[in-house]
Amino acid sequence: MTTNNKNAGLDNCRFANLDNYRFVNIDERYGDEVPVEIQDYMRFNPEGHFFEWLDGIYEEVDGVGVKVAVVRLPLLGEGELPAVSRHFTEAVIIGCIEGGATNRWARVLSYQPEKLTATLQMIPDELEDCISSGELEEGSTGIYRVTIETIQRGVQRILSGETEVPLETIRLYAREWYMDIDSIEADTILQVGIFGKVIFG
Repeated sequence: MTTNNKNAGLDNCRFANLDNYRFVNIDERYGDEVPVEIQDYMRFNPEGHFFEWLDGIYEEVDGVGVKVAVVRLPLLGEGELPAVSRHFTEAVIIGCIEGGATNRWARVLSYQPEKLTATLQMIPDELEDCISSGELEEGSTGIYRVTIETIQRGVQRILSGETEVPLETIRLYAREWYMDIDSIEADTILQVGIFGKVIFG
Protein backbone atom coordinates (compact mmCIF):
# COMPACT_ATOMS: atom_id res chain seq x y z
CA MET A 1 0.00 0.00 0.00
CA THR A 2 2.30 2.72 -1.27
CA THR A 3 1.44 6.28 -0.43
CA ASN A 4 2.53 9.38 -2.29
CA ASN A 5 3.65 11.37 0.72
CA LYS A 6 7.06 12.69 1.68
CA ASN A 7 7.63 9.72 4.01
CA ALA A 8 7.12 7.02 1.38
CA GLY A 9 10.91 6.66 1.46
CA LEU A 10 10.50 3.94 4.07
CA ASP A 11 9.75 1.72 1.08
CA ASN A 12 13.41 1.45 0.16
CA CYS A 13 15.42 -1.29 -1.51
CA ARG A 14 17.86 -1.30 1.41
CA PHE A 15 15.32 -3.46 3.27
CA ALA A 16 15.36 -6.26 0.69
CA ASN A 17 16.30 -9.71 2.01
CA LEU A 18 17.42 -8.40 5.40
CA ASP A 19 16.54 -10.49 8.43
CA ASN A 20 17.81 -8.23 11.19
CA TYR A 21 14.76 -5.96 11.32
CA ARG A 22 12.37 -6.76 14.17
CA PHE A 23 9.42 -4.60 13.05
CA VAL A 24 7.21 -4.02 10.00
CA ASN A 25 5.67 -0.63 9.22
CA ILE A 26 1.83 -0.57 9.26
CA ASP A 27 1.23 3.18 9.21
CA GLU A 28 0.22 4.46 5.76
CA ARG A 29 1.71 7.85 6.58
CA TYR A 30 5.12 6.18 6.33
CA GLY A 31 4.58 4.16 3.17
CA ASP A 32 4.53 0.44 2.49
CA GLU A 33 4.58 -2.54 4.84
CA VAL A 34 8.36 -2.91 4.98
CA PRO A 35 10.81 -3.95 7.69
CA VAL A 36 11.76 -0.97 9.84
CA GLU A 37 13.51 -0.01 13.04
CA ILE A 38 12.72 2.85 15.38
CA GLN A 39 15.56 4.96 13.93
CA ASP A 40 13.76 5.03 10.55
CA TYR A 41 10.80 6.89 12.04
CA MET A 42 13.08 9.26 13.91
CA ARG A 43 14.90 9.98 10.66
CA PHE A 44 11.74 10.60 8.61
CA ASN A 45 9.97 12.51 11.39
CA PRO A 46 12.61 14.04 13.69
CA GLU A 47 9.94 16.07 15.50
CA GLY A 48 8.00 12.93 16.45
CA HIS A 49 8.24 10.93 19.67
CA PHE A 50 8.55 7.16 19.12
CA PHE A 51 8.90 4.29 21.55
CA GLU A 52 8.96 0.48 21.50
CA TRP A 53 6.41 -1.50 23.44
CA LEU A 54 5.37 -5.15 23.70
CA ASP A 55 3.88 -5.58 20.25
CA GLY A 56 5.55 -2.92 18.13
CA ILE A 57 6.70 0.67 17.71
CA TYR A 58 4.40 3.50 18.75
CA GLU A 59 4.32 7.21 17.95
CA GLU A 60 2.99 9.61 20.54
CA VAL A 61 0.29 11.74 18.93
CA ASP A 62 -1.58 14.25 21.11
CA GLY A 63 -0.49 12.33 24.20
CA VAL A 64 -1.73 8.97 22.86
CA GLY A 65 0.43 6.11 21.58
CA VAL A 66 -0.42 5.20 17.97
CA LYS A 67 1.02 1.94 16.66
CA VAL A 68 3.12 2.52 13.56
CA ALA A 69 4.89 -0.85 13.31
CA VAL A 70 4.23 -4.39 14.51
CA VAL A 71 6.65 -7.06 15.60
CA ARG A 72 7.90 -8.89 12.54
CA LEU A 73 7.11 -12.59 12.29
CA PRO A 74 10.07 -14.25 10.56
CA LEU A 75 9.16 -16.63 7.75
CA LEU A 76 10.12 -20.26 8.36
CA GLY A 77 11.18 -22.89 5.90
CA GLU A 78 9.06 -26.02 5.55
CA GLY A 79 9.26 -28.05 8.74
CA GLU A 80 11.60 -25.52 10.33
CA LEU A 81 11.05 -24.86 14.03
CA PRO A 82 11.15 -21.22 15.19
CA ALA A 83 13.90 -20.04 17.50
CA VAL A 84 11.83 -19.73 20.66
CA SER A 85 13.71 -18.12 23.54
CA ARG A 86 13.95 -19.56 27.02
CA HIS A 87 12.19 -16.47 28.36
CA PHE A 88 9.25 -16.85 25.98
CA THR A 89 8.93 -20.56 26.78
CA GLU A 90 9.01 -19.81 30.48
CA ALA A 91 6.37 -17.10 30.06
CA VAL A 92 4.07 -19.50 28.19
CA ILE A 93 4.47 -22.34 30.68
CA ILE A 94 4.06 -20.06 33.70
CA GLY A 95 1.10 -18.38 32.01
CA CYS A 96 -0.54 -21.79 31.64
CA ILE A 97 0.27 -22.98 35.15
CA GLU A 98 -0.44 -19.79 37.05
CA GLY A 99 -2.82 -18.00 34.69
CA GLY A 100 -5.67 -20.44 35.16
CA ALA A 101 -6.69 -20.98 31.53
CA THR A 102 -5.12 -24.42 31.28
CA ASN A 103 -6.63 -25.42 34.63
CA ARG A 104 -9.99 -25.70 32.84
CA TRP A 105 -8.87 -28.86 31.07
CA ALA A 106 -5.73 -30.15 32.83
CA ARG A 107 -3.94 -30.40 36.15
CA VAL A 108 -0.21 -29.89 36.67
CA LEU A 109 1.46 -33.09 37.87
CA SER A 110 4.96 -31.61 37.97
CA TYR A 111 6.88 -28.49 36.99
CA GLN A 112 10.66 -28.18 36.78
CA PRO A 113 11.44 -24.49 36.17
CA GLU A 114 15.19 -25.05 35.76
CA LYS A 115 14.52 -27.52 32.91
CA LEU A 116 11.50 -25.65 31.55
CA THR A 117 9.41 -28.80 31.61
CA ALA A 118 5.97 -29.54 33.01
CA THR A 119 3.75 -32.60 33.02
CA LEU A 120 0.03 -32.09 32.59
CA GLN A 121 -2.82 -34.53 33.02
CA MET A 122 -6.18 -33.88 31.44
CA ILE A 123 -9.16 -33.73 33.77
CA PRO A 124 -10.87 -37.15 33.47
CA ASP A 125 -14.22 -35.76 32.30
CA GLU A 126 -12.51 -33.64 29.62
CA LEU A 127 -10.43 -36.62 28.49
CA GLU A 128 -13.53 -38.80 28.24
CA ASP A 129 -15.38 -36.13 26.26
CA CYS A 130 -12.45 -35.72 23.83
CA ILE A 131 -12.23 -39.46 23.23
CA SER A 132 -15.97 -39.86 22.70
CA SER A 133 -16.04 -36.86 20.30
CA GLY A 134 -13.08 -38.20 18.32
CA GLU A 135 -10.75 -35.33 19.25
CA LEU A 136 -8.41 -37.87 20.87
CA GLU A 137 -7.84 -41.52 20.09
CA GLU A 138 -9.30 -44.30 22.19
CA GLY A 139 -6.84 -45.24 24.91
CA SER A 140 -5.25 -41.79 25.18
CA THR A 141 -3.79 -41.28 28.63
CA GLY A 142 -4.27 -37.53 28.67
CA ILE A 143 -0.77 -37.08 30.13
CA TYR A 144 1.48 -34.64 28.29
CA ARG A 145 5.06 -33.54 28.87
CA VAL A 146 5.53 -29.88 27.98
CA THR A 147 8.99 -28.73 26.86
CA ILE A 148 10.49 -25.95 24.78
CA GLU A 149 9.85 -28.15 21.71
CA THR A 150 6.11 -28.17 22.56
CA ILE A 151 6.09 -24.38 22.50
CA GLN A 152 8.15 -24.33 19.29
CA ARG A 153 5.63 -26.63 17.59
CA GLY A 154 2.77 -24.41 18.73
CA VAL A 155 4.43 -21.29 17.33
CA GLN A 156 5.38 -23.10 14.11
CA ARG A 157 1.85 -24.36 13.47
CA ILE A 158 0.32 -20.94 14.13
CA LEU A 159 2.92 -19.25 11.88
CA SER A 160 2.23 -21.75 9.10
CA GLY A 161 -1.48 -20.94 9.04
CA GLU A 162 -2.46 -24.54 9.88
CA THR A 163 -4.80 -23.22 12.57
CA GLU A 164 -7.31 -20.42 12.83
CA VAL A 165 -5.32 -18.82 15.64
CA PRO A 166 -4.45 -15.20 14.74
CA LEU A 167 -0.75 -14.43 14.28
CA GLU A 168 -0.99 -11.70 16.92
CA THR A 169 -1.16 -14.50 19.50
CA ILE A 170 2.51 -15.31 18.95
CA ARG A 171 3.98 -11.90 18.14
CA LEU A 172 5.83 -11.82 21.46
CA TYR A 173 7.91 -14.85 20.49
CA ALA A 174 9.78 -12.62 18.03
CA ARG A 175 10.63 -10.01 20.68
CA GLU A 176 13.88 -9.76 22.58
CA TRP A 177 12.01 -8.52 25.64
CA TYR A 178 8.47 -8.45 27.03
CA MET A 179 6.78 -8.31 30.40
CA ASP A 180 4.46 -11.29 30.37
CA ILE A 181 2.00 -13.11 28.14
CA ASP A 182 -1.75 -13.30 28.38
CA SER A 183 -2.84 -16.59 29.98
CA ILE A 184 -5.41 -17.29 27.24
CA GLU A 185 -2.76 -16.80 24.55
CA ALA A 186 -0.32 -18.99 26.50
CA ASP A 187 -2.92 -21.75 26.72
CA THR A 188 -3.68 -21.40 23.00
CA ILE A 189 0.01 -21.83 22.09
CA LEU A 190 0.27 -24.82 24.42
CA GLN A 191 -2.82 -26.54 23.00
CA VAL A 192 -1.64 -26.07 19.43
CA GLY A 193 1.77 -27.45 20.44
CA ILE A 194 0.20 -30.53 22.03
CA PHE A 195 -2.89 -31.22 19.90
CA GLY A 196 -2.15 -29.33 16.69
CA LYS A 197 -5.24 -27.18 17.26
CA VAL A 198 -7.28 -25.53 19.97
CA ILE A 199 -9.63 -28.06 21.51
CA PHE A 200 -10.63 -26.17 24.64
CA GLY A 201 -11.87 -22.71 23.69
